[in-house]
Amino acid sequence: MPETTRGHALSKTQRNIGLALLVLVLALLAFMALRPDSAAVTTETATEGKRQADASAQAAGADQVVAFLGDSYTAGVGASPGRAWPDLLASSLGWDSYKSFAHGGTGYATAVTKNAMRVCGLDQCPSYAEVLPRVIDYAPTLVIVSGGRNDTRRTVEQVETGAKRLFESLSAALPEATVVVTSPIWDAREHPAKLDRLTAVIRLAAADSNATYLDLGEPFAGKPELITGDLVHPNDAGYELLARTVAKGLVDSGIAD
Repeated sequence: MPETTRGHALSKTQRNIGLALLVLVLALLAFMALRPDSAAVTTETATEGKRQADASAQAAGADQVVAFLGDSYTAGVGASPGRAWPDLLASSLGWDSYKSFAHGGTGYATAVTKNAMRVCGLDQCPSYAEVLPRVIDYAPTLVIVSGGRNDTRRTVEQVETGAKRLFESLSAALPEATVVVTSPIWDAREHPAKLDRLTAVIRLAAADSNATYLDLGEPFAGKPELITGDLVHPNDAGYELLARTVAKGLVDSGIAD
């Protein structure tokens, strides 16, 4: 009898051990089967995190209120509708609120009265300083000023005075706004020597008012294929290059992401 009882107990122990081993094997198989899913979840989480980061960056861009002040290049003369460089720049950086106050033929010291309707569609094309009250009323958080090519008929002193007054007025009226000034932009032909002197005084005036200066170089030099038949204004491809060049400058200077 005792031996029979012991024999029954031994058989039950063996069954328990076997069952435990089976459970262990099944658990191990389940763990191995779940590992790819876990990796997928990790990848999906990382992708979602990137999407959220991109959305946050776009939201930050959407908070910007941007004003553009400039000449016919900034107005987009020669471009297809909606393809001016401010439009392309705003789209690439996620700016929902922006407005261009640019007029053809104008500059830091230059307005147009003769044939103004043909040049800018107005009775008079205002200089940058004359447009300033409208820019201030718009209450931008970022102001981008571009131009200078139309000022080559003015003296260097006139352009220097106009630039200084403009940047100082922007700083006083919009103390919380960021002001960005680009170098004057020429077409595919050789630029006049005077433009170098105007560029120097504009750059110095920007520095004196703590504005950010973007040296765009000569993006169209030797590239006539980026200029329209009037030999002055960029075509759509030219404006795309200009938008990319300005965007890079803004990112490099930490103003845009």
